Amino acid sequence: MILPSFFAPASFTRLYAKYRAQRFSMLDLGRGNHAVRKAKRWFPECSYTGIDRERYNNDDHDFDLMDLFHQIDLEDATALSVLPDASYDVLIMSHVLEHLKQGHAALEALFDKVKAGGSAYL
Repeated sequence: MILPSFFAPASFTRLYAKYRAQRFSMLDLGRGNHAVRKAKRWFPECSYTGIDRERYNNDDHDFDLMDLFHQIDLEDATALSVLPDASYDVLIMSHVLEHLKQGHAALEALFDKVKAGGSAYL
């Protein structure tokens, strides 16, 4: 069922028009609190990779919904080398940058992971 975009969470509103009915890959950073459930509700065809420095407020069901999960501390931008370059259509990083001392280094490394023509929500 395709839902109206005005009901979508803010991080998905613009992405919804472009990706709602297709398969794509999403890289979602720092998204505890069952974020994968929201992503799969709005984008059921997405391949979801979650990254966080800990398993913050997610349960086994959340991890079952994720295609991949990497426990990475973004303060070490070299830790992102486990992810292939130019392999994600969408990057979501909501309420993460303000917690990083070296946010610019993390962003540089993360943008390498997004395909040409991909989208980002920061």
